[in-house]
Amino acid sequence: MRLLFLSKSILNYLCSFRGRIGIQKNAVLVTPGVVSSLPSRVISVANQIKDERTRMIVVSISETPNTNLLNDIASSPPGKYTFYGTQYVELMKMEGPLQNLLCGESW
Repeated sequence: MRLLFLSKSILNYLCSFRGRIGIQKNAVLVTPGVVSSLPSRVISVANQIKDERTRMIVVSISETPNTNLLNDIASSPPGKYTFYGTQYVELMKMEGPLQNLLCGESW
């Protein structure tokens, strides 16, 4: 996952950018859902992002995602903010639910 690599710049941006009042900030992580090392660090960075009142949405494209890790990264409840697929073509099936989360029901 590139979450660790990008974490410092993401956190600096989220801390400096307040956005429009009343508008939910969102971060979408698209990942194969597999972490070979430092899963606790990935969760720590995700928690820091969530602490900035940013909703974490996780999209995993993998045959065997680490669902426990992805649920720990996503905002609560994880079932609402985690999306799984085995191929990129399946992203099309996720488009509607993701649009509703990111843009509101009226989009």
